[in-house]
Amino acid sequence: MHAVVYPWLDTLLCGGTVSNAKDAWSSGGASRSSSRASRASATAKDKAAAEEWRIRLDFHLYEAFCEARISELFDIITDYPESKPSLIDLKACLRRTHQVRG
Repeated sequence: MHAVVYPWLDTLLCGGTVSNAKDAWSSGGASRSSSRASRASATAKDKAAAEEWRIRLDFHLYEAFCEARISELFDIITDYPESKPSLIDLKACLRRTHQVRG
């Protein structure tokens, strides 16, 4: 996500054109020079908007991951010793999305 989506988001929100954003997406983040150039000309407002979108995107992905893990919770519990990493991931996601109590 950091290699492809964030550079694309920077290009799109920080003064890049849609065609540059499509190039960054299709190259798998390899066209970082155009992304750097657009970041250099971006205003503080553009950078703040891009950061706000990154935060929203991260939150949404953590929330979706939590929902997926919660739907698998019975299987995770029945496979307990082997599924401990899944429980640790779920715990971290629940904390980041403020869904944990106590």
